[in-house]
Amino acid sequence: MECFSVYGYAMAVWIPVSVLCVLPFNWFRWAMVAVGFASSGFFIMRSVNQIVSRSNGSLHKAIIPLLLVAHALLVVVFKFKFFSYSVST
Repeated sequence: MECFSVYGYAMAVWIPVSVLCVLPFNWFRWAMVAVGFASSGFFIMRSVNQIVSRSNGSLHKAIIPLLLVAHALLVVVFKFKFFSYSVST
């Protein structure tokens, strides 16, 4: 249950990122998505490492990279489905 809480707190960074991605500069939106990915990914990695290091199983070394890959896929979906729009002038 603690892992779900950590992942939820890591998603809080996407609130200001979504507000800043309203600006019509594509390079700026990419930069904000990258900053969001880096900060939430670091938070997930740091927090889950503390949780998983308490276990004695052999699978605990593979959990963090798998979470980061899943998080990267989620960020790509965010970028192309949520933070993507065209500005017509």
